[in-house]
Amino acid sequence: MRRKERPIKKPPIIHPFLLALFPIAFLFAHNIEMIFISEILLPSAVMLGFAALALLLLTPLLGDGGRAGIVVSLFWVLFFSYGHVAHLAEQRLGGDFRHGYLLFAWALLLVGGVCATLRIRDAGRWTLLLNVVALALLVPSLVKVGTYQLEARRIKQTASPPPAEQAGANPGEAGHEDLPDIYYIVPDRYASATTLERHFDFDNSEFLDALADRGFYVADESYANYPKTFLSLASSLNMKHLTSLTDELGREASNQTIVYEMLQDYEVWRFLKARGYTFMHFGTGWEPTRYNRYADKNFVVWPAEFSMMLYQTTMLEPIGVELNILNEREMQRRAIEKKFDTLAQMPEKEGPKFVFAHLLLPHHPYVFDPEGERLPEEEVEGMTEAEKYLSQLAFANQKLSWLIDQILEKSERPPIIILQSDEGPFIPFHLEYGGAGTDWRQLDDEAIRTHMRILNAYHLPGVDADEILYPSITPVNTFRVILDHYFGTDHGLVEDKCYIIEDTLHPYAFIDVTDMVRYE
Repeated sequence: MRRKERPIKKPPIIHPFLLALFPIAFLFAHNIEMIFISEILLPSAVMLGFAALALLLLTPLLGDGGRAGIVVSLFWVLFFSYGHVAHLAEQRLGGDFRHGYLLFAWALLLVGGVCATLRIRDAGRWTLLLNVVALALLVPSLVKVGTYQLEARRIKQTASPPPAEQAGANPGEAGHEDLPDIYYIVPDRYASATTLERHFDFDNSEFLDALADRGFYVADESYANYPKTFLSLASSLNMKHLTSLTDELGREASNQTIVYEMLQDYEVWRFLKARGYTFMHFGTGWEPTRYNRYADKNFVVWPAEFSMMLYQTTMLEPIGVELNILNEREMQRRAIEKKFDTLAQMPEKEGPKFVFAHLLLPHHPYVFDPEGERLPEEEVEGMTEAEKYLSQLAFANQKLSWLIDQILEKSERPPIIILQSDEGPFIPFHLEYGGAGTDWRQLDDEAIRTHMRILNAYHLPGVDADEILYPSITPVNTFRVILDHYFGTDHGLVEDKCYIIEDTLHPYAFIDVTDMVRYE
């Protein structure tokens, strides 16, 4: 009797799902120092869902699940490789590069691949091979992510910031009707008056005088405590210097997410929340301030930074630009306009409010002319860095003046307003500075002074600002002064120190440059 042959077991079709996750895991692994792992969850779910749906629809059309899997994997390869190839072509061809030609070539490759797949008789062997290849591509990124997350968890357990210090304040000292709204407005890379005059040949006295006329104290000798946004805001919002992190993490540590957590759960919001304040958060597309999980209300006007990075590697970007969908420049314009309009409505909300607003102005991308009209990209390309910066600065001055007037006019009780940049710009002839590879130790003194000197202005109702503020006050002391005066705490002042870092790979290797950046 002939022995009955057992049917050959087909390998599972997992490569379309592995290849859907590979670009996400790879991009995250190579930016792991600066991105929360939660950012990859949504794009991962979308890609896996699309892979499952595509397999479900293509299997009956192609007559075999193995062939359907091959087509889906081919699509992922073309879909995610497009942005990298287009970027390389743009570098080589410049203005001669046309997305239409590349998209047409990719369409031909996809059609050719589908036709070749239809000719495959034994899709099982190809499925097995593609499973192995996809797994080999994905595993190194997963290992790197897993190892890093374990180390990050260990570090956080030993270096997590302590709960907010109450500093002897009495929560019941004042009723809600006596508490002023507090607006912490951070225009990113807004330069000091001396920087604008010295390196941009621009007199900003009209705007600064307008602030003074509205009751602001302008600390015209102020400077940032740190050279990067995440360090600067972590210091001001937690009312302390960050030098202890060097002892806890070491000068070689590179994990920025430790500080990102300090931008989520920080002392100022804890203190004010305990006193009945509503926490309103206005972020940017930069993930550490895009969304705050502790805020009572988040005003999110920008997709997650990681999702945008991933989007820019795919063939969706040129299509989106052409259709004006997810066009970064237009998104930036709409986000800023929407943010100002919504901020102007904050005084109408009931109860005391703490409003944190991070504004990507006059920081690039440069999308506004001085009157707030759209600045075409082709026009931007013909402008110098100084011209682009001053154009957006003029718009920022106009909108900030309007916003402050709206807040002052609509508020039932005079509000506290802090208008404080996190860092200054980079002077036009030092544009290479500030990037990921910048060695801050190699910068000359003037480049450091330019970047560290900032706009810092306070509207403090009911007090003589000259008695509690001083021209060289820095952000680390901002809320120490405010909480001490308005809430009876006893934080006191810390020394107004200024630090740079070795580079972004060593964000806790602080170098004291206070004497260098002080005004003569």
